[in-house]
Amino acid sequence: MTDHQPTERRIAQWLLLFGKRVDRRSGWLIPALTVAAGFMLALVGTAAWWLIPGGLASLAVVFLEIVRSWWRRSFDRDNEEAAAQRLAEAEAAANQRVVDLALRHSVLADTFAEITAVAADMADMGKADRRAFFGDLAKQAVNAIVWVVHADVPGLRAVVYEVNDNEDGLKVVRWNSNRHRSRPQPFVPGTERAIKALELLKRGETVFVDDIANASADEWAGSGVGYNTFITSVIASPTGSYGLLTVDAPEKDDLTEDDENDLRLIAGILAMIFAEYRRR
Repeated sequence: MTDHQPTERRIAQWLLLFGKRVDRRSGWLIPALTVAAGFMLALVGTAAWWLIPGGLASLAVVFLEIVRSWWRRSFDRDNEEAAAQRLAEAEAAANQRVVDLALRHSVLADTFAEITAVAADMADMGKADRRAFFGDLAKQAVNAIVWVVHADVPGLRAVVYEVNDNEDGLKVVRWNSNRHRSRPQPFVPGTERAIKALELLKRGETVFVDDIANASADEWAGSGVGYNTFITSVIASPTGSYGLLTVDAPEKDDLTEDDENDLRLIAGILAMIFAEYRRR
């Protein structure tokens, strides 16, 4: 039995291949043979020898229909199996994404719960102590973004900006990156970059630019040095606008909409820290 299997498999493969070719030509081949067989069988009354070619043509039609049907069943079965495989892979990927997202949110919650707890202590501190704690907490926030929440994104940089005293520009409070990146520049008063940043601050929005190369002038007015995607979220509370939290990365697919949601949450925590820091 084993010795015959390779031969039988080759025959089956040949028949499937032949059936595929017949299927591609079935629009004219089978109808043509059917007409020819009928014509030859109709001539049997005039000459009996027409029975042989007519019968062979009829058998050929039957054979071609069988191998064509066999190929179609095999083709449909393969398509169904491939579709089922794709569906299973998509479901597995979706389930893994949910697991990864839940794990990341858990890490995010645990990390910033500690920062929030320390920030709450600022309510009982004097101005000098609050100022010292503010710098430490801002540093912890950017470090957590770079080394914990987004440690899987090479070259990611996080920056906390604060509106300056004249409210016409923004200065860098703290920043960090998980690979060598250039120091972020302040938003210099009077520049287009500063004007757009302040407009964003007034609107209280978050901006996510996936691909700087295709971004409009309304979305972006930065340098683009070392990064091709970024998310900027306003650090603000109902009582005031304090600054911006920005995360950027080298490749355009390094950041996603999920990262945008996380950044909004972190910006909200930083707003609480800013409010305590600026409280008289």
